[in-house]
Amino acid sequence: MFFRVALSLRLSLPLSLTGLKQEIRSKRKTLEKIRDERAQRLGTLVQLRPHLQSPSPSASATLQSLQSTLLTLPSTHAHVLQSQHLLRPPWYIRHFPSLVLLPPLTLYLYTSYPTFKPHLNLLLATSTSTLKGFISNWLIDPILSILQTIRSGSSASSSLVHDQTVQADLESLEKMSISLLSSRSPLSPAQLSHISSQILTTRDITPILQIHTSTLTSPSSNPLTSLLLPPNTLLHTLLIQLQKAKVDLDFALQGISHLLKSQQLTFGFVGIAPALALLYFISQSISRMYKGTAGWGRFGGKRKRKRMWSLLRRIERILLSERENALAPLPTGLMILSLTKLRSYALVYLPARIRDPFLEDLADLEDPMLNTGAKLRVVDRMWRCWSSGEAVIINP
Repeated sequence: MFFRVALSLRLSLPLSLTGLKQEIRSKRKTLEKIRDERAQRLGTLVQLRPHLQSPSPSASATLQSLQSTLLTLPSTHAHVLQSQHLLRPPWYIRHFPSLVLLPPLTLYLYTSYPTFKPHLNLLLATSTSTLKGFISNWLIDPILSILQTIRSGSSASSSLVHDQTVQADLESLEKMSISLLSSRSPLSPAQLSHISSQILTTRDITPILQIHTSTLTSPSSNPLTSLLLPPNTLLHTLLIQLQKAKVDLDFALQGISHLLKSQQLTFGFVGIAPALALLYFISQSISRMYKGTAGWGRFGGKRKRKRMWSLLRRIERILLSERENALAPLPTGLMILSLTKLRSYALVYLPARIRDPFLEDLADLEDPMLNTGAKLRVVDRMWRCWSSGEAVIINP
């Protein structure tokens, strides 16, 4: 039984959809025919505008008759649509899929919430900790580090080796060298002062190395006794060379420290650049989203602006399809219908500084005294003024 019902539905569903499509197509053609009839009458009235504006008895009588007709036109039009079953279906028919699917979907979410709750809480906690870590570790801490670098300037608090340490090691090297030279070489005070200044400026210990070499190569001296017994010349020279190596290392570390400090701001900005770039793109996306340039809020939103783009394109097509300078009643009426929608949009969604020039362009297109070429130039002006720049009203 079940398979028989399923087979009958499978066979009858395409036929039902085909009949529904044919009914929709037939009603659409009927509505388009009624629209064209109304548009042709409206175009005829628009072309009579110069005659109706003249102060004559016939024009006054025509205006009074037209006013009485317009008062009964909405009810008459609604009656015609209702008699031919062309009105919009009721809301419960238009929202039939939502009304059918919403209750079981709501019930499913309500019964499944206890199962989803731990995963949702974990997702929320993970997202929160990730956001806090990004803000703290990639934005706040690097910015504070850059500010601290700017405030500290050239202070030695973050140096690899302090200047006082380097100077103390250099003076210790100088004292050790002068002490050895005073005991081992018959040098005058002037020569010792010269060697002292040479050690302090260039860190040259050539005299000490000469004493070390002579001690090792002397045939009358034993290296072991020179190392262990007074006056311990060999031990003294070795300690001086160790001190010299330490001083050289201090100066090398000091140079590296100066190099790093000179590039510290560069390293700080390079470290924070990716986070700032990501933050900039996120803020720009949010700004565009709320201003409407990405589709929300501004000038009625993206859907409204796309609709206005379609209406202006339709007006341009109507004008291009006419070969004569003057429009016939039907295209005039169709253009007036599109212009009415554009005017309603401008009165509701546009600010005053943009609305007034936009309405002036619409008035130029409604003017029956302008020929087709002049109206096409008005359309070109609207494309140029309202589809780019700050006032992006017409946007596909």
